[in-house]
Amino acid sequence: MVKFSIVIPVYNSGKYLKECLDSVINQTFKDMEIICINDGSVDNSLSVLKEYEEKDNRIKVYSQENKGVGAARNYGIELAKGEYINFLDSDDKLSSNALKSVNKFFENNEDLDVIAIPILFFNEYNHELNYKFNLEEDSRNRSIDLNKNYEDIQASVSSSFIKADSIGDLRFDEELTYNEDLIFINKLLLETKKMGLVKDAAYFFRRTNDKSLTNTAKDKKEFYVYRLKCLRELIDYALEKDGVVPKFIQCIITYSLKSFESVADLPRNWSNEETDEFWESLYDILDYIEDDILTHPRIIGPKIDYFGDFLVYLKNRKDFRIEKDEENYTCLKTGNYTINRLEKHRIFFDIIELKDGFLNLCGNYVSSCKKDVLSIEAIKVHNGKKERFIGKYVEYPKTPRETRRLLGIDWRFDYGFEFKIPIDKKGETKINFHMILDEDGNKVVMKNNITFRKFAEISRFSHYYIRNSQILAAVNNSFLIMPYSAKKALRYELTSIKSMLITRPKYWARSISYRLLYLLSRPIMKNKKIYLFMDRRDNTGDNGEHLFRYAANQNDGISKYFALEKDCKEFKKLKKEYGSKILNFGSFKHKFIYMFTEKVISSQGYKNHLNPFADLNLKLVQGISSPPIYFLQHGVGKYDMRSWLRKYDINFSLILTVSDLDQEAFVKTYNYDEEIIQELGFPRFDNLTNENLKKEIVIIPTWRKAIKNEEDFLSSEYFMRWNNLLNDERLIESANEKGYKIVFKPHPNSMRFLHLFNTDNVEVDTYRRFHDILCESALMITDYSSVNFDFAYLKKPIIYYQYGSDYHFEGDALIDDEKSTFGAIEKDEDELIDKTIEYIENDCKMEEEYIDKVDKFFKYTDKNNCKRAYDWILKH
Repeated sequence: MVKFSIVIPVYNSGKYLKECLDSVINQTFKDMEIICINDGSVDNSLSVLKEYEEKDNRIKVYSQENKGVGAARNYGIELAKGEYINFLDSDDKLSSNALKSVNKFFENNEDLDVIAIPILFFNEYNHELNYKFNLEEDSRNRSIDLNKNYEDIQASVSSSFIKADSIGDLRFDEELTYNEDLIFINKLLLETKKMGLVKDAAYFFRRTNDKSLTNTAKDKKEFYVYRLKCLRELIDYALEKDGVVPKFIQCIITYSLKSFESVADLPRNWSNEETDEFWESLYDILDYIEDDILTHPRIIGPKIDYFGDFLVYLKNRKDFRIEKDEENYTCLKTGNYTINRLEKHRIFFDIIELKDGFLNLCGNYVSSCKKDVLSIEAIKVHNGKKERFIGKYVEYPKTPRETRRLLGIDWRFDYGFEFKIPIDKKGETKINFHMILDEDGNKVVMKNNITFRKFAEISRFSHYYIRNSQILAAVNNSFLIMPYSAKKALRYELTSIKSMLITRPKYWARSISYRLLYLLSRPIMKNKKIYLFMDRRDNTGDNGEHLFRYAANQNDGISKYFALEKDCKEFKKLKKEYGSKILNFGSFKHKFIYMFTEKVISSQGYKNHLNPFADLNLKLVQGISSPPIYFLQHGVGKYDMRSWLRKYDINFSLILTVSDLDQEAFVKTYNYDEEIIQELGFPRFDNLTNENLKKEIVIIPTWRKAIKNEEDFLSSEYFMRWNNLLNDERLIESANEKGYKIVFKPHPNSMRFLHLFNTDNVEVDTYRRFHDILCESALMITDYSSVNFDFAYLKKPIIYYQYGSDYHFEGDALIDDEKSTFGAIEKDEDELIDKTIEYIENDCKMEEEYIDKVDKFFKYTDKNNCKRAYDWILKH
């Protein structure tokens, strides 16, 4: 008898199969058989299996018609002769020491039937259930009693090694498409209720489209029905065996139910009977699970703790009420369970801005209480006079702050608010906050603690800041605003330093040194006017540089600087032109200038990208590193950018637009005050010219966020389509015949994969700036790149190669394509080439219909965008 039988079901995994098999045959422990079940593959999987079978006699290949992974594993069980069995997925792999470590532990723990090893994702992170291995601690491999360690659950059969004799007549349910391995392994664990945990081996799990839950899967009834059916089967199995459902089984069921957390609504094509059947099945399962299991932080996880509350709510048949508890807290209750104590939930602030005689505040309050019964009140006290302000309610749809729906039920509510409170510069002003619950005329005023999110101007360590001639401090759940005095500033600073010295968070010492430097330097620097310009920290040529060049020539008493990483190829050139006004991004000088900068003016909007203190703990330097940001934009905001552009994260003082259409889109979509969204034109447009036009065709695709690694890239339609285009014989022949050069300008995010393209027939341009390429090229082929607007501005022809639906902004256009597309949209490569050849033969002239669109789209073409933008910034 061999020690291990490694059973590998194989279905169309030829792409990864060699890596999988190599991980097994190269184990340091050699006593094994490798049983490969070809489950009707139609790719090259079988030929790979045969190749390996010929060179290693431990490998045996068997084929069957496609029956599914459960049937393939069952076939493997029948064939297995090993003392221990593992079911390895054909696109995954084992660490080289896995069998050796597992065998040793089995030999030392003969009472065990199952041993589990950690799951590690390829190029990503640990599996969420790896906590049971204590990977971060210096602990040993161990055996656990699942009656005591009931939260240490095992959901994967593939990362388990099983004593073959313990399997007996147990088999995988071949009808199940979800949770079949979870059910199998936990039926085994019910026998002894013990499990071995071997932490010094690893199972490497590959996330593929076949393994990942897609929106399409959620539309299928099987996703719901099979999951609930198998969970009920596990409950019945436990009841028949033990008469009760052990806590570890309750935990694994709760873990499986977490899959429903991503379901906002049940399938709309269900009949009433199907919907009722689902709810009845779910209620039936929940009746067997204790409340403390449904809400267990290790099982549910801290990021979706609200889902545990939701499950208890469902268990209590959607009972929901508001009442006071014995400690006089206002509680949301279901049955005997408290969902929320509303006074315990904090009021979060994102924006705390003193500007133009007002305190501008933005924040949120999160609970399971419906928003229509909530409000927030600010009480301002100044010179003994009390004023009340009710916060403006603000919604953020299509962001993490939209209402969270679970299985068709609105559950987690985000109450967003804004205040604009007038502040007198004389005397001290104190502002407190109350959440107010008003249900059916029963008004409850709640005193909640306040706290601050990552990009707020203050934090719990840096609880004050100085603006102009005033200090704002957060003290005892209140804001205090008072005239500046060095004595008060020092007192608040010492309190901040004391809190850092007590807790000693990461980077505390460096942060304290910068804070003290700020206080000591402020008397000298406070009257200096400093503007800091930027594009990308690793590149130039965008609106930031063009406006900086204009501003640097203005004699207005303002010191202007431009920040850029010194390794950037443009750094030396700019340094030669502007000397000390060019700052090495993140340097000491940059940090010092940033502390006293009046305005940051940039084409980029990410705060972490702009802030030189991002290499420290930002919470420790808030207040000395929060200048207002004037956003020049990188491109026209045609697509919905709420995945990253949200007022509560980034409080801009200007958003620059180029047309009525994108200005309107910003006003309607992003919650910013209308007065900061200004249609002034992009500074870089002033320097666009056709004077150096060359016979060049530039191919300039944008990026795809779904591509995370080389594996994703090579298997993507994006790579296939653009690589084919770069090597199209008709395109190359036509360009050569007419004397045109084909230039490929890769997106910055694709540079790490550039070597994978076949670029023998084109020039890859990684040295010229985008601006220069746009000016010198005669024809552009792109998909969705925002620089197409620059090209259109020059009235040169554009072809949009939009072959499919893989673009992450697809379907999220805020500006009508009809009004913002300045060329033909092609989906087929042959038609794209036809259109390209047509332009080549016509000397690359834009058609009149598109010239007319350009004229209607852009408000300004007078080459005065820099002046308009800079004049506005000076005044605001």
